[in-house]
Amino acid sequence: MQRTNIGALSLIILLSGAMVFVPLLAGSATATAQSVAETPDTLVERYRDWSVTCTKQTETDAQQCLMSQQLTRPNSDQTIMSIYVRQDVADGDARMTFLVPLRVSLLNEVRTTINEEQILGARYQSCTPSGCLARSILDQEDIMALRAAESAVVAFDLANSQAVEITISLNGFSAAWDRMLDK
Repeated sequence: MQRTNIGALSLIILLSGAMVFVPLLAGSATATAQSVAETPDTLVERYRDWSVTCTKQTETDAQQCLMSQQLTRPNSDQTIMSIYVRQDVADGDARMTFLVPLRVSLLNEVRTTINEEQILGARYQSCTPSGCLARSILDQEDIMALRAAESAVVAFDLANSQAVEITISLNGFSAAWDRMLDK
C-alpha cells in the first residue's frame, strides 16, 4: 500500500449529488497546503491499480472515502477514462461513476462486462468540459463479480457510432473496497 497525504491541491467533482474532493497528483508524493485550516485533510492510499481517497470534512468532522482508477493512453499522461466508486452516505447505495471523453453518444449506456457477460449499464448524467459522467448503482452481485475478477471491459460509443472498449484492471479492487468501507 502506498500512502500520500494531500493538502489544498484538489479538484472538486460532483458525483451522485455530493461534492467529492479528488486530489490532483502530478506524479508523486506530497502537495503542501497553504493553510491546513482552510481545506479538508485528505489521505490517498494505493491498492495496486486502485486508489482510495479519504477526505475529512472540517464542518462535520466526518470522513468520506472514494475509490478511483484513472486510465491513461500508453506512453502518455493523457487520461482517457476515470472510474469512481463510492458508497452514498445518505442511502447506503454503492455507486460507480465513469468519466469518459466528450463526443460520446449519449443515447447508449457505458457498459461493463466481465467474462463477456454484461454486469453494469451506466446512464449518462451530464457532461462538463472534462468529459461526460455516467453512473450506475452497484448491487451486492455486481460488487461480488468485480471483487472476483481480474479485469473487466468498459465499453461506450462515440458520437460517430464508433465503439470503444477499454480493459480495466480489477487488481486491488477488493482491498480498496474494504478500505473504503472501513473509513
